[in-house]
Amino acid sequence: MQFKYIPIIYWTLFTICSACGEKPPISFVESPPKPDNLGDADASATIAKQWIAGEAIEQTISIDTGFGLVSQALTLAQVPNTEESLMQINRPINTVTAYQGHDGDEITETFAVSEAGLMDLLIIIDDSDSMDGYQQKIANSLPSILKHVGNTNWRIAVATTSDPCLRSTSGGTQILSRDFYNADAIAGQAAFRELIDVGLGSSWERGIQMAADALEGLCGATTVPWTRPQAQVSVLLVTDEENCGSASNENCDGEEWENPSYLTDKFGPDPVVHGLLLLQDPPPGSDSSCDNSGYYDDPPDPSSYIDLITTTGGIYDDICTSDYEVVLEDISQSVSDKINVQFELTYTPSGSLEIEIDGQAVASYFTDQNVLTVDPSDVPDGAVSISIKYKHTPVSKTRYYSANMGVDESTLNVMVNDVLADPSLYEYRSNTRQVVFNDLPANRSKIDLVFRENISLKTEFIFSQSFITDSLKVYINGVQTDAFTVDMPSRNLTLAEAPWDNSEVMLVYERSSDKTLEYDIKGVNPGQLEEFTIRDASSGEEIPASINLSNQLEFDRNDVYQGRKIIAIYNLQFGAEQRRFQLPITDEMLPDSLVIRADGEAETCEQEIEINNEALNFYCSDEDFEVIEVSYTEAKEMLNTFTLDFDYAGPVRWVVYVDGKEFDKFHLFDKTVVILNKNLPIGSTVRVEVHPITDAS
Repeated sequence: MQFKYIPIIYWTLFTICSACGEKPPISFVESPPKPDNLGDADASATIAKQWIAGEAIEQTISIDTGFGLVSQALTLAQVPNTEESLMQINRPINTVTAYQGHDGDEITETFAVSEAGLMDLLIIIDDSDSMDGYQQKIANSLPSILKHVGNTNWRIAVATTSDPCLRSTSGGTQILSRDFYNADAIAGQAAFRELIDVGLGSSWERGIQMAADALEGLCGATTVPWTRPQAQVSVLLVTDEENCGSASNENCDGEEWENPSYLTDKFGPDPVVHGLLLLQDPPPGSDSSCDNSGYYDDPPDPSSYIDLITTTGGIYDDICTSDYEVVLEDISQSVSDKINVQFELTYTPSGSLEIEIDGQAVASYFTDQNVLTVDPSDVPDGAVSISIKYKHTPVSKTRYYSANMGVDESTLNVMVNDVLADPSLYEYRSNTRQVVFNDLPANRSKIDLVFRENISLKTEFIFSQSFITDSLKVYINGVQTDAFTVDMPSRNLTLAEAPWDNSEVMLVYERSSDKTLEYDIKGVNPGQLEEFTIRDASSGEEIPASINLSNQLEFDRNDVYQGRKIIAIYNLQFGAEQRRFQLPITDEMLPDSLVIRADGEAETCEQEIEINNEALNFYCSDEDFEVIEVSYTEAKEMLNTFTLDFDYAGPVRWVVYVDGKEFDKFHLFDKTVVILNKNLPIGSTVRVEVHPITDAS
């Protein structure tokens, strides 16, 4: 028997897959008002697409045997739009830290009043052949020299009548100090002896010149000042000769250092000069140390030395005196009487001082750098200690803090002691790149300028591939914007305003290949077709369509969108007495799902059922019916190849997700991902992403 193709009266497509519905709305992270994420890489575009891997469709065919009409229900299809993620640049966040100045650090120092005063003593020793015994006596007389000044801040240096360079011990000590002596008195005595032991043999003597030059710190071509500006400076001359020698052929006539004025003109009367001098030829039976001295032509001859000592208010005595103790103690007392009540502070004070002597305030004082001088009348007899409170080392204060670079003012935060400052308290001046406070921040405040550099953010972004312009939607950190323009030839997207740093600019668009325009005509023999009409299932609006050479319905692009329901109504002719039916099948039928009813009765047409790859054949035992309903589940061809077309030519990284979980059991052929059917359940959601690899990543 010849089978006749019977038209399908009503065909409904229904997907029985809970995961096969519409893709949920895209979710984005909202951008903060002022981004605080770090980094400076400019990310490249990410291309993504999503598919449903195979469909199970329930088909229902309704045959109206009385009117010759076939109705086919179709759902128009559009694959998911392409998502392309572009990134705004991310300018580094800079933090510039500075500190407000202050009035100084406060310190309190306490001294014993008995230790007040600074003394610098220069001893000039004659180093001629006749001086051996005198040097030995002076070397042992340190206690007498310190008799009345030992409680001061004293220092002693030694030079000779032939050389102004300060002498040094073998251990490198050049200036003997009280601290050195107090730390080790025996070592201090030994150092003093070594300094005094200048040796013999020089017959060239210039006592006044060497004393003046040594006070200045002259030594050869160098000058190293050593006396302290606030100290009481004294000189002790120890010599058995005249200023420029005693012999008739030894003199310095006409030289500037011939007279005492060579020293006093430089220093005034302040350096008090004392002396142990040979005042007359040693008398018979005098001290043995005088045996080699004498023979003045007109004793007492050292007139220049005597004039210098007298002018400066010093004391002198004969070098041949058997005991130096008395004269040196007198000299020590004289020096002590001239020493001010002074204290050498650790720092130079800034501002006023609070001074108390034994708890009583002192108001009369002055400072010279780090030396405090108290009016002696304010120091009562028997005073024990003095306390000095002062500030030192101040740091200048300012209202101006430099960022050292241009600042994007919209990103600027100013922190004062780690607390965000109100913008009303300061202004940013772009011409000087400075934050300027209205008022001085508090002393020692920590000031942090936190900002991004004033580098222009991007408004133009290059996308990777062409698309249908009208389909484009743009999201900035998940918020849709219409403020953009597109230039397709250059693939350039221009935003009206630059997004914040590191913002995501998401493009969602349709490519020309994304819509399905051709659809199979199921169960209809085109040779029987007289005419057809296509209508929107919801509105009833007629939709233009044509039948192409492959006997498929073909729609205009503008009429196709995902999920649109349409009804195709075909006008056919067939015999109402026909009881054997053959329905074309385009996809695999699941046999257990087949149900055939004639006017609601299942037994009438479930006869001689045969299913092959192309058709369903069945026979009805009766012809007294108007409607035959055939229902079954159709499994469309399993989709296991996924092509993501893009134009990016550089290296990329492929990432595949199946039902939302990353999946690595795939094979890659050019731009196509292949997953074996056994690893891919029907109806699975497959998402493929391509991430370009840049230097920054």
